[in-house]
Amino acid sequence: MTTPYKIGITGNIGSGKSIVSAILRTMGIPVYDCDTEAKRLMQQDDIIRRQITEAFGKECYLPHEGLNKKHLANIIFNDPTALQKINSIVHPRVKEDFTSWSKKQKSPIVAIESAILFEAKMQDCVDTIAAIYADRETCIQRACLRSNTTREDIEQRLDKQIPTETIIAKSQYAICNNPDTPLLPQINKLLTEIHKR
Repeated sequence: MTTPYKIGITGNIGSGKSIVSAILRTMGIPVYDCDTEAKRLMQQDDIIRRQITEAFGKECYLPHEGLNKKHLANIIFNDPTALQKINSIVHPRVKEDFTSWSKKQKSPIVAIESAILFEAKMQDCVDTIAAIYADRETCIQRACLRSNTTREDIEQRLDKQIPTETIIAKSQYAICNNPDTPLLPQINKLLTEIHKR
């Protein structure tokens, strides 16, 4: 069985990664959503549960509700070391899960969507990376609309993320997702170049 060609989809908050992923899915390309799958694994994966409990206490999981998100959020909110520890527990398991998932897909091309592809060191799990980007104001407006949070919160989150220019420089492709820029031709061009390989 041949291994599918893997596209990494990344970009900052509000850039429109999910829109690109949705289009790929309509084209028959399976997309692994890192954010969703990481949350699932934190609930269900025995290794993650054990390591988080050992690192941060039994209060991290409630008997009938699973992951105590509020408690965990309070631990990592202003503690970069705690956040780094959580990431060191979760990210390797997500990488393993994606690798296992991709082998089960019947499509010749699959994709993985991750806002923190580089931070999680997942670039070595894919064959090419497409950076999705939009101007800052567009990103802020989209993120505010989607998450129902304040502009200030979104700006703070953007400021903590890798700069867009750096993400583009580290990627093989760049897809502009501004409202006045057609998205489909850029995605088609990406897929055409991949098929040529």
